[in-house]
Amino acid sequence: MVSGVDRDFSKTDPSIERDTETAVGSTASAIANYFGQMRLFWIFLGLFFIASIIASQVYQDGIMDGVWLYGKRIIMLALFISMGLVIVIPIMLLMYRTLFNKGNFNEACFGSTFKQLKAILAGGTLFLQFAMATLTFMIFMGCFVYWKEKIGEFNPFSWDETFAAWVAALFSGKHAWEVFHPYLGHYSVTKIVDTLYWLWVPLCAFYWIIVFINPKLSDEEKHQYLFTNLISWVVIGLFVATYFASGGPVYYGQFTGNNELYSGLMDYLSTFDFIDENGQLQSHLIANSGHRYLWAVYTGAIDMPGGISAMPSMHVAQATLFVLITYKLSRLIGHLMVLFWLSTFLGSFHLAWHYAVDGLISAPLAVIIWFTCGWLTGAYRQQTPPEAV
Repeated sequence: MVSGVDRDFSKTDPSIERDTETAVGSTASAIANYFGQMRLFWIFLGLFFIASIIASQVYQDGIMDGVWLYGKRIIMLALFISMGLVIVIPIMLLMYRTLFNKGNFNEACFGSTFKQLKAILAGGTLFLQFAMATLTFMIFMGCFVYWKEKIGEFNPFSWDETFAAWVAALFSGKHAWEVFHPYLGHYSVTKIVDTLYWLWVPLCAFYWIIVFINPKLSDEEKHQYLFTNLISWVVIGLFVATYFASGGPVYYGQFTGNNELYSGLMDYLSTFDFIDENGQLQSHLIANSGHRYLWAVYTGAIDMPGGISAMPSMHVAQATLFVLITYKLSRLIGHLMVLFWLSTFLGSFHLAWHYAVDGLISAPLAVIIWFTCGWLTGAYRQQTPPEAV
C-alpha cells in the first residue's frame, strides 16, 4: 500500500482533465440557474434600471455618474478579492502538492498544480458569478444614488423638527447624542466609531459579492438576501425616505433655521478639523468630510453623485441584514456583526448623520422585508432531509 506522502504527482490525474472539460458545460447551466432561481431579483433589478433610464431621459440628466462612482469602489474591492483568488489559492495548492511530493518541487508538481487550479476555475463559473455580482451592484447602486439625489426635489426636507422632538420625548427631554456622549465623546472612541461607520461602505459591496459566490448558501438563501437588498434600498431608502424627508442633525440648522439645538454636538465634531499647509479645511473624521461633501453636492457647489437623507437610516438597515445573513454562515462572526450593528447605530447619531429614531425604525423595517422576501423566494420552504435523498 502506498502512503499519502508517497503519492506521485508526476502524472496528472485524469479526473482533473475531465473536470476541466465538464466545467465548461456547467457554466451554461450555472447561468440558467442564476436567472431561474433568482428570477424575482432579476425582474426587480431590470424594472428599476429601466425606470431609472426613463427618468433620466425625462429629466434630461444622466445616471452614469453614480454608476461610475460605485464602479470605482467595486473595482478596488474586486482587485482585493481577485488577489486572493489568483495568488493565494495557487500558492496554497502548490505548497500542498510539494509537501506530499516528499518536499520536492519540480516541473511535474507545478504542472499538476496548475491543472488542478485550472479545473477549479475552468469554464469561468466562479468568475461569472463574481462578474455578475460586481456588475449588478454597480448598476443598482448607481441608479439608487440617482434617485436619492431627487429626494429634496420631490419633497422638501420638513421632518427634522418632528424627529428631533421624538428623540427628546424618547430620552426624557434630552437628545440621544447627549445621553451617550459621556461614553462616546472621547477622541479615540469617536475615531473608532467613525472608522467602523465608514467600513459599512465596502461591506455593502462585500456582502453582495460574497452572497453571490458563496457555495455554502442555498439558492433560496442567496435569493432572499439579494432580493431583500433591492427591496430595502428602494422601499426604505427611497420611498419612505422621500415621504419623511429629513436632513439629520448635521443639517438641522440649514433646514430649520435653528442652529442652537445641535450646536454642542457640532462643536465637538469640529474639534477634529484642522487647516492643512495649503490653507484648506481638513478633518481627522471621515464623517466631517462626508458632511461637507454631501452639502456641497446638495447646494450645487460640486457636480458629483450624492444625496441627503436621514430617516430611515440605511446604515442601520443594511447592518441589520449583515447580521441576519452572517448567522447563516458563521455564528461567531454573526456575534461580531451584532457588535458592528451596535456601533453603526450609536455612530449614526454620535456622528450627527441621523436621529436615534432613524435607526430604531429602519431596523424593524429591514427585518420585516427580510422575512417577507424569504417567504416570496422560498427560503423557508421545508427542505428534503439528506437521509431521505
